[in-house]
Amino acid sequence: MSKQKASHKKTLQNRNPEAMKQEQQRVIVTPVDVLDPKGQKPRTDEHLNTRSLEQAHKRTDERMNKRTPEREIKRQSFDIFLDQYFTLLDIRTERKQKLKRDVTLGELAQEAFEMFISFERTKEHPHT
Repeated sequence: MSKQKASHKKTLQNRNPEAMKQEQQRVIVTPVDVLDPKGQKPRTDEHLNTRSLEQAHKRTDERMNKRTPEREIKRQSFDIFLDQYFTLLDIRTERKQKLKRDVTLGELAQEAFEMFISFERTKEHPHT
């Protein structure tokens, strides 16, 4: 481990020892050997993505990937503390289980920014 990483880890440990304990208690998942035939499902000749004859030549006027009127997205990179990152991963996992869909860290960041901006605006103008 480089001196900079070690020093960052030490700083993080001093700032938030509870987060460091949680990080150390994370479960390590063993990788699956994809080349091992014992762990794979048997292959079949079944084609899952086949079209029926009536679908083959049917054309629609509807665009498949139509954009909804949303706000424009600006890609931005931010540095966050390691404990914040691990907490976001935990929240993402909880949301995935609750919503039964994939949740990105970007969605969580956007939600956090909305709450922060709203909080700051109400702090500046408490009577509006």
